[in-house]
Amino acid sequence: SLKFFTNLLVFVSISRCILNFIGIAMQKYNIDLQGTTASVKKTMRTEPRMISEIDITVRFVTAFDEKIRTILERSANNCPVHKSLSDDIKKNIKFIYN
Repeated sequence: SLKFFTNLLVFVSISRCILNFIGIAMQKYNIDLQGTTASVKKTMRTEPRMISEIDITVRFVTAFDEKIRTILERSANNCPVHKSLSDDIKKNIKFIYN
């Protein structure tokens, strides 16, 4: 049988939200983010059983200038899903520019 882990919804939601927010931010600069990806890794705590840490890696196919990087990173950190998760969950976002 197919197993579905409900905590996967959290990871899909935060990565999708981050990508949407950076996409919206870049529209006014007419910057194409095609090829940008986000991957998520989790760390679970046992007592109580819960997500303790989320590591998100956002990979861009372009090496942007400092101004654009600042806008991208601020946008990612202001994603509503990121802000809605408990402060008990450590959220790390790493940005890789190629």
